Amino acid sequence: MNNSQYSNPGSKKHITRTVFLILVLVLISGIAYGVWKIKPASMTDEQITEPTTPESTIQLEPDITADWKVYINEKYEYEIKYPSSWLFEEYPVINSVGFGNLPPPEGTGEASPTVAVDIFSDSLPETIKRFSDKDHLNLRDIIQDSIIIDNLKATKIEGYIVREGPIKIYDGFKTAGVFFQKGNTIYVISFVEQYKNDLEDYEIFKRMISTFRFVD
Repeated sequence: MNNSQYSNPGSKKHITRTVFLILVLVLISGIAYGVWKIKPASMTDEQITEPTTPESTIQLEPDITADWKVYINEKYEYEIKYPSSWLFEEYPVINSVGFGNLPPPEGTGEASPTVAVDIFSDSLPETIKRFSDKDHLNLRDIIQDSIIIDNLKATKIEGYIVREGPIKIYDGFKTAGVFFQKGNTIYVISFVEQYKNDLEDYEIFKRMISTFRFVD
């Protein structure tokens, strides 16, 4: 009998074991390859994602006018804030109100406001001209600018007073005025230094301008 016609059981088992090992190796290789492919993609996402940072805090300038007093003029329908330590005085005859510590300037017996709101009925150009005309007030270093007061266009003029002759009150002192019109009424908010280089009061003047509002 020819033995070559019969299969060897031991040989079949060896082949089966070899095939099984090959399949296991292929499976392991596939898993390893998949992990390798997935990992770079995950790392790429992490690299693209922007790191979260705490929101920056914006430091807002404190409103120094928050505890100021409010002056209301019912006749001319406006309001304006002024420092709590200041006083105000009305001058009905000339349609004016003054604000400040109101001490009389040296050499005079009259109180002099640091800031005033005046009402005029003539034209706006004439009112501005009277203030800025060097021959009238004798100002120097005049600066003119446009600003907005309660949604109205206004003209701001500032300069330094020059006094000639023996009376030197306010000589070299800073002065400023803001001029605007509503209807037929001219509004002027003005400032005069009570002491030379009084920057603090000038800052108060600018703050007061920002608080001016019309009240209907």
